[in-house]
Amino acid sequence: NGTSWSAVNAMITANRGLAYGGTANSGMIIGGYGNAYNNQTEVWNGTSWASTTAFCRISYQGSVAGDNSEDIISYSGYSPNAAQDSVYHWNGTAWSIYPSMPAAVWGAGRGGDASNAFAVGGQTPTFQGNIQFFDSGAPTCSTTPFCLATWSSGTSLTTARRYIAGAGTANAALAAGGSVPPATVACTEEYNGTAWGAGGALINAIANHTGVGTQNAALSIGGYAPGSPPHSGG
Repeated sequence: NGTSWSAVNAMITANRGLAYGGTANSGMIIGGYGNAYNNQTEVWNGTSWASTTAFCRISYQGSVAGDNSEDIISYSGYSPNAAQDSVYHWNGTAWSIYPSMPAAVWGAGRGGDASNAFAVGGQTPTFQGNIQFFDSGAPTCSTTPFCLATWSSGTSLTTARRYIAGAGTANAALAAGGSVPPATVACTEEYNGTAWGAGGALINAIANHTGVGTQNAALSIGGYAPGSPPHSGG
C-alpha cells in the first residue's frame, strides 16, 4: 500500500517462473513451473484466485501485459527446448492469436499494457539486449480483433542479459537487474523512446525478480541474488 505489505489469499497452485499482468485488483497469471512446465492460468479479482481457460501453449518465464483480467496479452516464454515468439490475447472469455514477435525470447523484462507493450532482453538461448514493441493498432475487420497489430524492434540495451525486471511504457521503459551467468547484476537502464541510458543501480544485484510501476517510480520484488538457490528450468 506504499508503506507495508499485507497477506492476501494464496494462489490455487504453487508455481514459479510464471508471468502476471494487471493491477493489484484485477489480473492474470500464466504458465510457470510446478512439477513440470505448464500452461496454467489463474485470474485475480482483488480478493481471490480462480482457474480459467488454459493458455494456448506452455509458457515459462514469459511476459504478460494488461490493465485488468479481461484485457491481457501474453507473449514470449520458454516451452521445453525452445524460446517462443507467439502472442495471444485474452478478452475475459477466450484466447485469440496475435502477430508474432520479431524474435523469440524468454526471461525478458516487460512492461506496458495490452495495447502497447514491450519485451526487453532475455535469452534465445544467447543473451539478448534488444527491445521489442507491441502496438495493437486499430481493428479493421470483424473476424479478427486488432488486425493491424504490429511488432517492431528498437535500440539494444548496453548490457545484454536475462531475468530483467521491466517497468514503464514502450517510450519510457526501465530495465533493472538481471543475469549473465555466472554474474548477477545491479545495473539499471532507462529508455527514452530512442536510446538507453544508465539509471540508478539497484541496491543489491538481483535477477529473476518482478518489476512494476513507471520509469520514475518503480518497484523490484523478490528474485534471487548471488549465492542464493538457483532457479529451475531453462
